[in-house]
Amino acid sequence: MATIKYTSIFEVQLQHTYFTSGMCMSLAMQPTAGTMQLMQRLGLKFLATPFGGAVYANVEKSGNSLRLKSLLPPNTMFQFMLHDASGGFYPITEWPLAYQPGQLMVFSNQHNNVQGGKPLLVKNATTKSFGADDLFEKVQGSYTFTKAFATDATVAITLQNSGQQFVQEALRYKGKVSASFNLAPADGGFAELSLNGAVEKTLYVLPLTTPANTLGIIEIVYKTNLPASHQFLTPSGIVNAKTYAIPFLAAMAMWRYKVKRQFNDAITSVSVEKDNPDAIAFSTEAGSEVGSFISTSNNALPLRQQPITGIALKNQAQKIIIPHLPNPNLQQIVAHADGTRYAEMLITI
Repeated sequence: MATIKYTSIFEVQLQHTYFTSGMCMSLAMQPTAGTMQLMQRLGLKFLATPFGGAVYANVEKSGNSLRLKSLLPPNTMFQFMLHDASGGFYPITEWPLAYQPGQLMVFSNQHNNVQGGKPLLVKNATTKSFGADDLFEKVQGSYTFTKAFATDATVAITLQNSGQQFVQEALRYKGKVSASFNLAPADGGFAELSLNGAVEKTLYVLPLTTPANTLGIIEIVYKTNLPASHQFLTPSGIVNAKTYAIPFLAAMAMWRYKVKRQFNDAITSVSVEKDNPDAIAFSTEAGSEVGSFISTSNNALPLRQQPITGIALKNQAQKIIIPHLPNPNLQQIVAHADGTRYAEMLITI
């Protein structure tokens, strides 16, 4: 009886500092319709995991290595969608200040970015986590471009992977040029919008079959000129399995305790303290009313799945009133006019 051996050629792990395990349990990963067809044609299989997914291939022994039985054509691209499986991904995640609702997260193995020996699919080599460089304007079906311009102009959208191009001659009207594109026939992927040959912006075009609630796209491409750290397959088909990571950071806010004295007039002042390990410093001021106090963390703190214990409320004699103050929930995050985010909690003593 013949035995078919499958092995993982690459895996994607979604990481998140909010979760105690370090793995993101909020997002679901699945192949796009086009990638499903591609994998069926190539004899590959996708397996979802609780924090990402992996692609498996039919292999055979080649010395001490494993070789694909069917070679992948150069520039083969696999695309996977990310969906919010729990409905809670946005509020627990630190988003770039420039984020606009509706933007698409796009992650790729074409970035030369590594942390702890693990290849990352994010662009920022400093933060090593999801950031503004991974966000793009999402286009699906149609797109309209308008800009103030001195003359008539040629507006073009060019798909970077396939070279497919959509071109319009835009006539100047009231100081502006406008062009509307039907991108339903587009292959999908990164596209450059140019005005008279000069690139204006980069878009990400989604096929019409892509669900509207898609938050992100992961691109895993096989090509010979990838960084060695990100190459999951040699040109001869030898498996060099990779585990790619996409790190997300937990949302940050200034933790603020608003304390109201109601039952004990002997308390004239309070302080909030978190001692070692992992000490946290708070500053306290009098509130606008008699017997009220406001204690705010000196630095923004991340939200956590596992609560931080030992944040104590003390009186003027440094006697503990409450040994474990509550951590904020997602509904307590408020943004002030200056853009600072506060997690505000009300305490009555």
